[in-house]
Amino acid sequence: MGSLAWGVAAAALVSGLVACGGGGGGGGAAVAGGGASPPLTPVASASPDAVPTTPSNAGAGHAISGTVTGLSGSGLVLQNNAGDDLAIAADGSFRFLKPVASGRPYAVTVKSQPNGPLQTCSVSFGSGLVNDVAISNVSVVCSSRSFSVRGAVVGLSGSGLVLQNNGGDDLAIATDGAFRFPASVASTAGYAVTVRTQPTGPSQTCSVINASGTVVQTEVSDVTVLCATNSHTIGGIVSGLRGNGLVLMNNAGDDLTITANGAFQFTTPVASGANYWVTVKTQPQFPNMFCTVRQSYGGVASAAVTTVEVNCVQSVPTRLSSIQLQSDPDDRIGRGMNYGYTHANSVIGIRSLGGLLQVFVRGDQSWSGDFFIRTSPEKLRTGTFSEGLDWGGEGRGCSRSPGLFTIRSVEYVDDVLTAIDLTFEQHCEGSSAALRGQIYWTAYDNSVAPGPINPPPAGLWQPVAGAVPTSGNYVYLTSDPGDYIGLGRTYLYSPDSSPMRVFANKGTLSVGLIDGAWHGSFAAMEWVAQLRPGYYGDLVGYPFHNPAKGGLFSSGDGRACSSVRGWFAVDDATYVGAELKSIDLRFEQHCGTATPALRGKIHWVF
Repeated sequence: MGSLAWGVAAAALVSGLVACGGGGGGGGAAVAGGGASPPLTPVASASPDAVPTTPSNAGAGHAISGTVTGLSGSGLVLQNNAGDDLAIAADGSFRFLKPVASGRPYAVTVKSQPNGPLQTCSVSFGSGLVNDVAISNVSVVCSSRSFSVRGAVVGLSGSGLVLQNNGGDDLAIATDGAFRFPASVASTAGYAVTVRTQPTGPSQTCSVINASGTVVQTEVSDVTVLCATNSHTIGGIVSGLRGNGLVLMNNAGDDLTITANGAFQFTTPVASGANYWVTVKTQPQFPNMFCTVRQSYGGVASAAVTTVEVNCVQSVPTRLSSIQLQSDPDDRIGRGMNYGYTHANSVIGIRSLGGLLQVFVRGDQSWSGDFFIRTSPEKLRTGTFSEGLDWGGEGRGCSRSPGLFTIRSVEYVDDVLTAIDLTFEQHCEGSSAALRGQIYWTAYDNSVAPGPINPPPAGLWQPVAGAVPTSGNYVYLTSDPGDYIGLGRTYLYSPDSSPMRVFANKGTLSVGLIDGAWHGSFAAMEWVAQLRPGYYGDLVGYPFHNPAKGGLFSSGDGRACSSVRGWFAVDDATYVGAELKSIDLRFEQHCGTATPALRGKIHWVF
């Protein structure tokens, strides 16, 4: 209260005390002791400032402060006691705006973690009670968050693949599937996945998709490593060649015609880890020569093969290759028949692998035989052998074939078989009936079956006048009553009315209607690289035909013959290089032994 009011109250109190102090009688107030009362001393009024107070800093409170270290991102916000938000932009000291009274708690926390880069900040010494002094030891330590880099490997078949991230953190990969680098990458930092070591065995090249970028706020998971097996060319050198027609093969294909001495290289490369096998498909002629191959076989590693050697010498065969078979009536394989084969009526193949001789015959019949000298695993030799014989064909074979074979002579040049003379006798399943054979083969025999007869014989079927168009592509078919394929009807197809596929592959022509109403195939002799004009006769069904003669086969509307016989004649054929540009072809086909025939003419300009 004010000083005036305090003074009025004090005077009233004194006045009351005086009024209560008198006795009875003289009406005056008696003072104890019977004497006169002393004069009163006025009481001074008190100032409000004289009232006791608390210490001077109790009302203002105490500051809460500390330091931030490691901050590199933005967006860090601290709080004290779930409020008093304080944004922090950089390392250094900080102080909350609102003080905290003595005896009251404080609790410093992170409201918003920084990003760009993404960081995690933690608080130490961040809570407690304020005790008459400011708090200044709060510590906020920030560190950037790191994320893993991972992905997947596809197509790996070799070994030794090693990946790197950012030029280190090597990671060996053994198989297809997921991978993850051991070391994480900090947020906003870059990553760059590369191949340190390419796989071998087989040799492969691996490339990285989604290889590099910047880590943001999550792990990197879309890195893809694609591996493909490397392929390498096969080649070498030819020497001694003077004739024409030398054709080499690799792995029984990829034919390569050689016209001169010097380096050669096959067109189709071979995958690392796979094998190559270079052989002579066709020996040169004019003059007749015999070529052998050295270092012909091996495995492809991690580089091109250039070490194959083809050496050619002039040859003059004194005897042609031939195979004779004679069977007893009860022999299961030959069925009492006799057979004879040369290059003129069949394709005879010989393969020599150490002490194993394999013989193949593809003529009007097909045969194969194995002759294995168990005691001579490295090379064939002369002598008589009672084991290792097996001859079969025409879908017939023996589960047990006792007998013997005799090698009367055998020749090698540079470890390559060049000639062999052999006889054999086989008793299928131990029967007394025998199949006997004589095989003579020489690598110097370059003879082949005769080609087509040109001009074709007179009297072969021709369409009647006016039956076929005078221009445009067409397929004309006519059939006898009773023919299973044509059903005795006549057909005329053109591309406008009946879409067709017509294509040629070396000496084979295929023609077919897309709707399946008719299809025909016509094959020349195996050694004929292109369809030549002329007559191809005494044919059976393609592709089970005699490759020394050729074959044909026609079917239609789901009807086909189990066996066919017939002929075709090429009246005209034009080529540009190896590509057929036009053809005129006639044919006649009989189902099995039936007399009714399907006949046709094809005119096509590509």
